[in-house]
Amino acid sequence: MIADTSPVASKHTAGVPLREARPPSGQGQVNPTQIKILANHWNRVCQVNLWHAVDGRMVGESQGTRNSSEFHQRVWKGAEELAEKNRCGVGPMEMRNAATLLTLGEVKAPADMSLPEFARLMTFYSLLIDPEDPGALSKWRA
Repeated sequence: MIADTSPVASKHTAGVPLREARPPSGQGQVNPTQIKILANHWNRVCQVNLWHAVDGRMVGESQGTRNSSEFHQRVWKGAEELAEKNRCGVGPMEMRNAATLLTLGEVKAPADMSLPEFARLMTFYSLLIDPEDPGALSKWRA
């Protein structure tokens, strides 16, 4: 579990709880089309935030989004903790796994997710694309 010892609220997320509890499972599994949609949404997160890697490490302007919102801060912090645990640099896999861990409470492959978990992760990705998205914020708070 990623420890959050110093939460920093931003103007975008003040009062928005970051829940780490996982949604109920057993309500259907994600299908191959949804896995592709999730991958495309993650690619959009990386494009919007200028997250890219060279030799497996996040570089350049990738660092510029660290403080864009509380959501971004938590993903970066989680990715750093995962990288430290795995004795590697922060790369795309650590970023994606941190987002999944923060959203579902555990790292799991998309094929192993329930439909509510898939929906929750899609919502979190939407918040990484636009932390002020009112639709994503209301789904996140629900």
